Amino acid sequence: MPGRFYCFILVLIFCIPASLSGFPQKKSTAAIPDSAYWYQYQQIDKPQQLNLKKFCTRDKNGSIDLFLKCCTSHFPQFAGDSLSPYHINALRKCLYLADLDGDGRPDIIFSGPGEGSSMLTQIYINRKDSFELVFEDYQYITEMSISDGHLYELTICDPGPMDSWLYFRRFYRVESQGGQLIFIRGKQTAEFRYAEKPELFKPEGKQAISAVDSLIIRASASAIDRPFNRKFGMNGNQIASYKMKFRMIIVGRNDIKSKDPWCYIEIIPDIKPAKSLFYDTGDYPTFIKGWVKLKDIKTTP
Repeated sequence: MPGRFYCFILVLIFCIPASLSGFPQKKSTAAIPDSAYWYQYQQIDKPQQLNLKKFCTRDKNGSIDLFLKCCTSHFPQFAGDSLSPYHINALRKCLYLADLDGDGRPDIIFSGPGEGSSMLTQIYINRKDSFELVFEDYQYITEMSISDGHLYELTICDPGPMDSWLYFRRFYRVESQGGQLIFIRGKQTAEFRYAEKPELFKPEGKQAISAVDSLIIRASASAIDRPFNRKFGMNGNQIASYKMKFRMIIVGRNDIKSKDPWCYIEIIPDIKPAKSLFYDTGDYPTFIKGWVKLKDIKTTP
């Protein structure tokens, strides 16, 4: 579910797709809850958490001790008492030092458990004798771009709680203005975790539009309309339906030699679906992904 954001975050809403990257190609097949009637196929992998240690610098000047002295109150989940699930000593393992604003001082990324059941990512800027919280989102970092001590891009993944069925990704561009880091929120994507993984990815994407007014988005490259799935509130492998034409990016295909070819698409959120299992997408435009038949869409220049 989309998280809460710190007041310094500047929200920028746009519907022009950024460059897309393929999903991890890990070989795995998970059981589909309450959906034994679906085909058993290779499903979308959970986005992997970035190893932040490779971005870390050594704590030469006691920056972490200063941070703990200034900011321990920000982490009630690490209070170490009977009401807190984590001891204060465990907080150190969730702190990563890296210069993010180019001033030569080590800033701090917190990546660890939040107050609830979800993980939390926070960024604190080193102000020499204190630390300032400038970014907060759920749950963990999957991609990050740092060059010459400057943070330029950030991708957050929110796979939801254990019983969730969506993977959210949120993309940020980071700018420095007057000594402040400004996090400009870009596109957000949502993917059904039990969707069939495309056999052929098209990371560069190709724009298209629906060729019919009514179109059903599916979790796999097949039309299954029964039975009704109570967990998802949809029939068969339906995950969304549209009553108006919409724009999309083709990001994958099934077997190109198939007699009945399907495309894995990313829908540009100009139009809201008439019905869908994609929760928490109403407050912020979200590029949802799923399968449609090739014959039901047409490419655009």
